[in-house]
Amino acid sequence: MLEYYITLGTVVFGILGGIFFLFDWFRHKRRHPFLLLWAIGFFLLFGFQVPMIKGNEGAELTLTDFNNFFAIMFPLSMLALVLIYAGLESVRGVFSRRKKWFAFLFIAAATAAFEADFLLNAGVLQNYIFMFATLFIFHAPIEFLIARSAWRLRNGTEISRAGAAIMAMGGIFGMAQDFLVAYKVWTYPPAFWFTALMQFTLLHTVQILSVLCLLVGAILVHRRYVFANIQALRSA
Repeated sequence: MLEYYITLGTVVFGILGGIFFLFDWFRHKRRHPFLLLWAIGFFLLFGFQVPMIKGNEGAELTLTDFNNFFAIMFPLSMLALVLIYAGLESVRGVFSRRKKWFAFLFIAAATAAFEADFLLNAGVLQNYIFMFATLFIFHAPIEFLIARSAWRLRNGTEISRAGAAIMAMGGIFGMAQDFLVAYKVWTYPPAFWFTALMQFTLLHTVQILSVLCLLVGAILVHRRYVFANIQALRSA
């Protein structure tokens, strides 16, 4: 039951974090796009914890149920990570039109590849190729970009530097999660990847650390940049 409460608490914390960023976006008269990007991103990202909550609660989950959920949540989780990355680039002031097109095409390609495989194989994973391609062509690279972008934000106050470092750790934990998934799935037949992952406590721990580091780091980072903009407006 402890794992159930930890996972549930993580999701509640994530939802509150999304509300916090959304409220701050409105409070500052929608001047800071990264607040809205992070609000939507964290709302979507923490929804991916739902199967872990159900599993830790003791509910019976069928492979079909989880596949249907994953068909919806994988594209949304990829969108969440891209939005968090876009928010970081917006904070840094380098979210150019070229990067916006990259974000759009990245999401479109990830969604198209996943849904095509899902529909062609009736939601059943037939081999390891697609799973590993999903992890290392789409998921790991965006986690790496998050870690790199956050690491480049190491300036300003001690709090904001700590926040940037924590967000970078979130990206690193995210990449570690991908390798753990690949390792565990390899030990099971492809169609039973759901069973492999639901029983992997280390993976769940690393996943929770990743999303919590991203959220806590983002909260610490955003205060420095919001207040810096307020001071700039007052002195103008």
